[in-house]
Amino acid sequence: MESSGIDLTQFVHPSHVSKNLLCPITQSVLEKPVMTPCEHLFCEDALLEWLLRSDRCPVCNNLLNPEEISKPGRVIVNMLAELKRFCPHRSRGCLWTGPNEQVEKHLSSKCSHKDDLDNVEHLKDLVEQLKVENHKIKEVREGEERRTGGAKDGRSEAMAVSQ
Repeated sequence: MESSGIDLTQFVHPSHVSKNLLCPITQSVLEKPVMTPCEHLFCEDALLEWLLRSDRCPVCNNLLNPEEISKPGRVIVNMLAELKRFCPHRSRGCLWTGPNEQVEKHLSSKCSHKDDLDNVEHLKDLVEQLKVENHKIKEVREGEERRTGGAKDGRSEAMAVSQ
């Protein structure tokens, strides 16, 4: 499962984040928060994974009915939304900071640094494709050398030198 929760280092003022807004499972700031009937808050994904192993609340050990898990009240949602965050692409040079609730909007429309990651991923894909093609070429050459008994013509030597 993908990690859930938002690391405190992603927030401009981590000391302003209430401990009540931290998921007891991930120890990170709540992401997609949910509330149990015993009023404990968790990251939705973390609690779902927990429930695959146990039917008890991770905090107080009360029996949990998944159908009774709900979204938290508006106050909690608003507190999380107002926390000031850095852009997740800060390490690539993005200087944006803003409310937690605006991060997705920033990433989808304004962050020019997200394209850096897309370009890197694209380049990684191209490198892998080139490796596969290079491997195929080597196999063809080796097969041809075996077929001709290792004799090389000038063209084969020129290709070997260019490698």
